[in-house]
Amino acid sequence: YDLLLHNPSLSGDDLDPSRGKGLTQARREFERQFILRVLKNCSWNQTETARLLNVHRNTLMNKMKALKINGGDENG
Repeated sequence: YDLLLHNPSLSGDDLDPSRGKGLTQARREFERQFILRVLKNCSWNQTETARLLNVHRNTLMNKMKALKINGGDENG
């Protein structure tokens, strides 16, 4: 998953700390985009996504809830 190099939603401005985003917000946005990409690649199969991310399915579900990712809805 070469997310930083090939994700058109992450521009140079998104990685610029002067744009008002702290590390916590940047990490949250990265995690959200990363999880969304893997979910989409797995046709929103949470079990397969959790396996690829090397986390328990419950951990993935909790992370999805925290990041406001709704199953099957790419926009959250």
